[in-house]
Amino acid sequence: AEKKVGDSSIAFDGSGDGLTLSASSDWVFADGEDFTFEGWINTDKTNECIYENKGGVTSTPGWAIFVGAPYTTGKLEFYNQDDTRCASTTTVTDSAWYHFACVMDSDTLRLYINGVQEDSAANGTTAWGRSNAPSIGQDEEQGGTTRDYSGYMDEIRFSNVARYPDGTTFTPQTTEFTTDSNTLLLIHSN
Repeated sequence: AEKKVGDSSIAFDGSGDGLTLSASSDWVFADGEDFTFEGWINTDKTNECIYENKGGVTSTPGWAIFVGAPYTTGKLEFYNQDDTRCASTTTVTDSAWYHFACVMDSDTLRLYINGVQEDSAANGTTAWGRSNAPSIGQDEEQGGTTRDYSGYMDEIRFSNVARYPDGTTFTPQTTEFTTDSNTLLLIHSN
């Protein structure tokens, strides 16, 4: 089986097989609240959704993580609906494993690829996310399969803390994460 950590990974075929999380206020972060969404990806496609919590355009900004959409080709992009965005400099569509970490750190967005910060931006909104049901691997806002993820994901973690603050370089963990008091979601994929 294709994997990065443990015995297996989640295989997405790009045809409507995303994961939908339960609706919860856990997915909403106020201005200045820290969070980290991270994991391992392996794909050879572009214009795909890794995580989406936009739920349509309303007055509460949602956010998303895409490979190659809407402004970059083959790069990872982390953005919200008021157009605050970070994009990787690394092309991640070569069927190799890449660790990504999307971090909100005291009103600064930080995007890391393989433990190195590749972009940052000042937060331009007052809240991130909605309490609707976000999705992994599927773009619910588009409805259809135009931006569904095709490839593998492994060891996905969502935390209510900036795990990698201040542009710190780190070595991505290649063993299973353990749950701690800041873990909101942990998928081992085994």
